[in-house]
Amino acid sequence: MRICALFYLLLIMHASIGAAQGDSSDALKQSVAAFQAAWNAHDAGAVAALFAPDGDLIMSDGPVSQGKGAIQQWWRDRFARMGKTTSISLTVRTVRAVTSDVALLNVLAKTSGELPQQAGSSEDRGTWVMVRQGGQWRISALRVQQTERPAGR
Repeated sequence: MRICALFYLLLIMHASIGAAQGDSSDALKQSVAAFQAAWNAHDAGAVAALFAPDGDLIMSDGPVSQGKGAIQQWWRDRFARMGKTTSISLTVRTVRAVTSDVALLNVLAKTSGELPQQAGSSEDRGTWVMVRQGGQWRISALRVQQTERPAGR
């Protein structure tokens, strides 16, 4: 009887953990969708609001922008150099829970419209370190680089 009770308890715990991870995955994907919406509105303040207070951003080989103020200024400058119709589409490729309050996301981005120093569309990939603070998922670190090149190129 004790073994059945223990098995039942473990089964409930496993189901609860799985449900919590699923809920977190959905919430993380909603955070990425909020980032996409803020980006497409060219709203630097709304983009920066999605970061943790001590969050940081590195785009390609650029400098580190640390803290919401610096991140907001970086996005304000970036949006000022692009066409108003420029948009981004983000696709979450993977979500990996590191702990219950830390997750690692791999996100593919496709940008179209008038981009600084180029025209047409562009693809890149981002690594997002997300932390749960006060019940909300925030970007702790965002690293963006070129997409993976096919073998042989």
